[in-house]
Amino acid sequence: HVPCCGAIGPKMLPEFELLVKAVMKVQCDRFGASIFYEHGRAGSCISTDGSDFHCHHAHLHVVPILDTFQDDLKAIFEFEVFDSWNEFVQWYERTDSPYLLVGNTESLTCFIVKRKIERQFLRRVAANSVGKPHLADWQKYPDRERIAELVGELRHDLATELEN
Repeated sequence: HVPCCGAIGPKMLPEFELLVKAVMKVQCDRFGASIFYEHGRAGSCISTDGSDFHCHHAHLHVVPILDTFQDDLKAIFEFEVFDSWNEFVQWYERTDSPYLLVGNTESLTCFIVKRKIERQFLRRVAANSVGKPHLADWQKYPDRERIAELVGELRHDLATELEN
């Protein structure tokens, strides 16, 4: 486990990039335009006692929406755009800054977080951007069986993609 994607070391980075590309291909093939995002070390994960400042491990959310909500984020946060994961990881090694990350198959946009943000911040921004704010709360999402079914299908598609 690493605390955030920015902390992925050079030994793991090639495999990580391969996996992200494969996941994005499967996602885009099935649902069309998609983005991924990560809350980095920005204090927006679940906390049982309110003291956690970051997520317990790196993880990307991949969602089938356009990244149009980045304009809203650019109005709130300073940001940097990277052409590669390597550039992003090098930036993180230099700064160790809390961040929010939004990306697609073309680039990564890193929003620098200098204040506490609400839990699940990017999930809420993404859900609002498609006019479905109720989807921001994954714990209350009513169609868990359909989600489990899709996860199984996507796992199969991903395994096939990685074999190729």
